[in-house]
Amino acid sequence: HKFEEAGRLAKTILDRDPENLVALGTLSDALLERGRYDEAATVAQRQMNARPGMASYARGSYLRWLKGDDRGATLFIRDALQGRDARDPEPAAWTFVEAATLFWHLADYDGADAVYAEALKWIPDYPSALVGRARVALAKDQPGLAVSYLEKAYRVRPLPETAWLLGDAR
Repeated sequence: HKFEEAGRLAKTILDRDPENLVALGTLSDALLERGRYDEAATVAQRQMNARPGMASYARGSYLRWLKGDDRGATLFIRDALQGRDARDPEPAAWTFVEAATLFWHLADYDGADAVYAEALKWIPDYPSALVGRARVALAKDQPGLAVSYLEKAYRVRPLPETAWLLGDAR
């Protein structure tokens, strides 16, 4: 969580290479995490202008959602999913989780569950997707199913949030 330091490093890289996609994404994220939303959106747009793709569209989706633009967020995440590549499954799984989380926030639990399941097709036992499916199961009053997802997620990545949810499910 060294967002200020990450932002400075990204700016140093961008001084030499103004269209460096990783540095643009890092700077946008660093600004976002420090509450500088408009600046984060401007840098995310620079990233999209440099090369539209999964990372820039997913970032744009999240920024739209933060501003209360559910429709714009949904359109951006759909564009992000167009860029998935079977040779690199982790970004696809992550993006499916981001898309599913949009459905979750819109209280479309069936839609969220289906998209979390799609993430698991890309990376079986992907912890974020398992936790998402567990949240859906809890929302649908299926604690036993939630426990099974959370136990798998905790084995792969033992995070406090997962343990807390597992305790609630049990």
